[in-house]
Amino acid sequence: MGQALRFQVDRLGTSEHWYPLLPDDPITPHGVRNGDDHTPFLAPQLKFQLMNQDMETNGNKLCVNGMWHGTLSVVLGPQTPQTFAKLKALVPRGVPWRVRMDLMPGGMKSLGMKKGTLDFIAFVPPLRPIWNSIETLTKVEQQEPVCVMTIMASTWGDSKAAVTRHLTLLTQAFQAWGVCEVTQTFGNPVRAWASTLVASSKGSGPNLLYPPLSEALNLLPLTRPASAWEEDGNALFATLDGK
Repeated sequence: MGQALRFQVDRLGTSEHWYPLLPDDPITPHGVRNGDDHTPFLAPQLKFQLMNQDMETNGNKLCVNGMWHGTLSVVLGPQTPQTFAKLKALVPRGVPWRVRMDLMPGGMKSLGMKKGTLDFIAFVPPLRPIWNSIETLTKVEQQEPVCVMTIMASTWGDSKAAVTRHLTLLTQAFQAWGVCEVTQTFGNPVRAWASTLVASSKGSGPNLLYPPLSEALNLLPLTRPASAWEEDGNALFATLDGK
């Protein structure tokens, strides 16, 4: 996991044989000990091992060790829910990308304050559609849980022009995935990009979605049509997404 995270952060400067040192790993003492400080006998903190590269931001993009990265966030989920295999088929093969989907419980609890406020001002015409949407979710909650979900995606390239092109193609793919609305604008582009890294934070992306559990599970890459055998099997079939 540590090697995968470090590679996502610094793709050009991370060896495939690198791995992080943990507190119980044997190491050679280093540095200077001051008083009762035991730091010279311990491995460096994980945050310094995994994310010790300088970052240069340029608008909504950032550069790490010569590799440019771009990020997008789903603001409005698919209006006609599609499978993850459909999304993968929409992204051109030449576009490198990753996606992180966080699924959490307590959707209606998260909307509780908004619902309470809208109950008093639902008579205002511009706010009526919002109240109707929350009322629909309240009825759905009686049959199945309403979740909190965030969807973040990232792409990269060896130049700013390349990552801009990849980000445009990735945005088009998400927009075609059941009619999604996405954004590439963030107040803190580094934090938004970090939200796409594997196991990098317990927090989620900036834009919250509130789908029913069944619809949320349909969006996740939980299953894919493929052979049950690996390379040495005797029954190999191509999957729908070209694998």
